[in-house]
Amino acid sequence: MKFAKIISLLLCVVMLASVFAGCANGDNEGDEGQSNSSATGGTEDGTKSEVDLAIEEIEKNATDMSDQSFYILARDGIEESFYIESDSSDPLDQGVFERNIAFQDAFGIEVQVKTLPDAEYADALSQDVRANKEFTLSFGHTDNAITYAQSGLLYNFLSMPHLNLEASWWDKGTASFNIADSVWFMNGSFNTDDDDCTYVLLFNKKLYNNYFAGAEKTFYDVVNDKEWTLDYFNTVTQNVSTENGDGKWDENDTYGFVTTWEYGTTFFYGSGLNYVICEEGKDPYIAFEEGSMEKASQLLDKVLDIYYTNNATYWAPGGEEKLGLTAFTEGRALFYGEVVSYIQEANSTMTDDFGVLPIPKYDTAQENYITWTHGISSSMTIVNHVEDADKLGTLIEAFAVYSAKYVTPAYYDTVLQRKAIRDEESGPMLDLIFAGRTYDLAMYMGNLGLTNVFKTCVNDNKNTLSSDFARVSKTAQRTLTNVIKNFEKLK
Repeated sequence: MKFAKIISLLLCVVMLASVFAGCANGDNEGDEGQSNSSATGGTEDGTKSEVDLAIEEIEKNATDMSDQSFYILARDGIEESFYIESDSSDPLDQGVFERNIAFQDAFGIEVQVKTLPDAEYADALSQDVRANKEFTLSFGHTDNAITYAQSGLLYNFLSMPHLNLEASWWDKGTASFNIADSVWFMNGSFNTDDDDCTYVLLFNKKLYNNYFAGAEKTFYDVVNDKEWTLDYFNTVTQNVSTENGDGKWDENDTYGFVTTWEYGTTFFYGSGLNYVICEEGKDPYIAFEEGSMEKASQLLDKVLDIYYTNNATYWAPGGEEKLGLTAFTEGRALFYGEVVSYIQEANSTMTDDFGVLPIPKYDTAQENYITWTHGISSSMTIVNHVEDADKLGTLIEAFAVYSAKYVTPAYYDTVLQRKAIRDEESGPMLDLIFAGRTYDLAMYMGNLGLTNVFKTCVNDNKNTLSSDFARVSKTAQRTLTNVIKNFEKLK
């Protein structure tokens, strides 16, 4: 257990930011997000950025709120997102430090953080709501947020004034994850753990040059032209794999695509599909009941082709994910599919240059690139004992804006740094990736029994999706009906 308090400084440095068309509005049509550079660093014509304008407005209207508390309960392992004691040589730590000082200068409030191991976190949150009433925000595993909400431990973001959830410093996927007219957790500029757990594709630029140096378009061009599809991806992953001569295909050979056992889910969500659909003004419902099984089955055929034709793909079994990472960092994979945190591991060990790409779309008709964030990440939740919603809403919004100013650019610098150079081409790809995250109630309600259906078919190399779903659908519907009743009681 750790308790930390930010000290004051005299100066602050001024430097951010279907089956299953899902709870986050599957295709995210019409909005691919604002680029990190234009949102936080000003525009080419010299006008101020969205973040700088928001900070001007905050500081013009800020009043002393030293009578308020801004006390964060966080699970162990992510405290650096919220508290750094002093100046640091690490860019991301320094960004967190400067964010907190700027926040304190504006409102007279020190950011406070208490961290607890997972085994103690839920009890502490429950005790705080029932009796202690100390914490302002909580950051536990996203997997658990819906359960906490049903238990009455969380406050609805849509009931909090002064939050502009459409702004670039908030994640649009979580903002649209509306369950019974409520949003129970949010991601955004203030928390990099959700970014670290977001699924992406990496590609080896040396192998790219070996195979595609004369191509009319680079992979980045294909993405920007909205032609980065599963069919295109399948084409470029074929005819790359080579066996090393020992007579067996394993992690020691070279492949077009290397990934983990979880990535079937990534292609599922990347194609604009969700298991449960949540729409504003409607009860959540299971998407398979809406007649979209045909698309899901066709998608599965595409993914099986990518995985099992010409030994194009190697996927590491659960618990042995490092085998795939090693294959990529040692130059034996054109593509590697995992979460963003693996980029930083590759930065530290890989000799070859590499780049970042979004998850391929289902087809060219799909408007935007979509990905998902694993539930082991952490998200912001508001502890359910709000006394002054006006003041708290102002503070939370300002915390997000200052995070966009100081933390997000530092995070991009950390992720994009390749040895002695910065990978500028991958920056806009991260913008597309983070702007296209989808959220699915099935991720956070494991008792629905839905999230393994598609990826199990992928890993077992079989298209039995329809019958596999039929086995779990009735139980899932009964469970979902009870979930809806629980949320109705919270209104």
